[in-house]
Amino acid sequence: MLQASIQRITPNDFAALEIEWRALEERALQATPYLTYDWLRAWIDVYQPARLAVARVQDEMDGDVALGLLEARRPKRWQFAGQPVSPERGLLCADGTCADAWGALGSWLRENPHTWRMLEAESVHVPAVGLPGVRSRPVALLTLDLPASFDEYLASTNAKKARKRMRRAERAAASLREVTGDDRPDALRDFVRFHAWRAASKGERHPGVDERLARMLELVDRGQTVRLRIFDLTVNGERVGVTVRLDHGTTAYSYNDGLHPDHMSLSPGMLLEFESIRTAIEQGTIRYDLGPGDFPYKRELGATPEERHSIEAVGGGVRARIASGTDTTQRALRYGARRTLHRLQPGILIGGAVAEALPAAL
Repeated sequence: MLQASIQRITPNDFAALEIEWRALEERALQATPYLTYDWLRAWIDVYQPARLAVARVQDEMDGDVALGLLEARRPKRWQFAGQPVSPERGLLCADGTCADAWGALGSWLRENPHTWRMLEAESVHVPAVGLPGVRSRPVALLTLDLPASFDEYLASTNAKKARKRMRRAERAAASLREVTGDDRPDALRDFVRFHAWRAASKGERHPGVDERLARMLELVDRGQTVRLRIFDLTVNGERVGVTVRLDHGTTAYSYNDGLHPDHMSLSPGMLLEFESIRTAIEQGTIRYDLGPGDFPYKRELGATPEERHSIEAVGGGVRARIASGTDTTQRALRYGARRTLHRLQPGILIGGAVAEALPAAL
């Protein structure tokens, strides 16, 4: 039988978990880079979270079967760590144990209702139906199985369109390469700059892609299990696009890109993905992960969806539901519908005034 617990730690305490975290990684063959010790250690060092905890699920015979790093941005409101830079945040589980591990964590949460109000995870493998008050939203993760050669890959996609893009790039004196050595820091800086420019050109803002992310990626690459790969596109010798990839196990993870908005007619994002896929095939990688989000360009690259789940669990009691936005009471408060509020919570109104202040920050 599995037993779960949650224990508060300081950022410095996480280093003491390295040996057992890495041992569990070896038993978690489906784990992505975003749940590894190297990724989470780098995230702690750069983003310096104030309040952390470790969720642990153990088996009497096998020891740890699941570990998860939690961050509290507000008291009793926990989320699996990694925001705003981790597309997957949840439990690192030994193979074959995920559903039971989430169930064990749910049992602990039910037995300790006063220690939490909300728990949130993103893009996890199972819907975690064992959690109390859980709401699970499906998320499409786009992946493709890589063949033995790049020509074979092109034949399995829209090869004619792909080759047309490549010929157009050649005519524009464009060049693709993997960035190595001393050029990598400059490429990461351009990745951040181009991403911001491209977002601004679309009227968007992506604050998660900044200098801190660049520092974190460099730290991750110094670890033991995740390799950072950087590819750029130049036109007449000037860099106009950068894409970042993470290699972990037998899978390559397309992380994000920065594209100069003045050169979008070349389809720089697609060209960089083609180059990244080509090198992944040549090095023997068998799977290419394009991350969450079912976008047309991913389909054009030949990726197909796998279901993941965005999870939010809410503790019992009306206050927890109000704090999480899951209770109609919040709408009653927002619009001043005091009669509705009176029906929902008898006795909270005395003489037309709220008798007890609801928590603004939990």
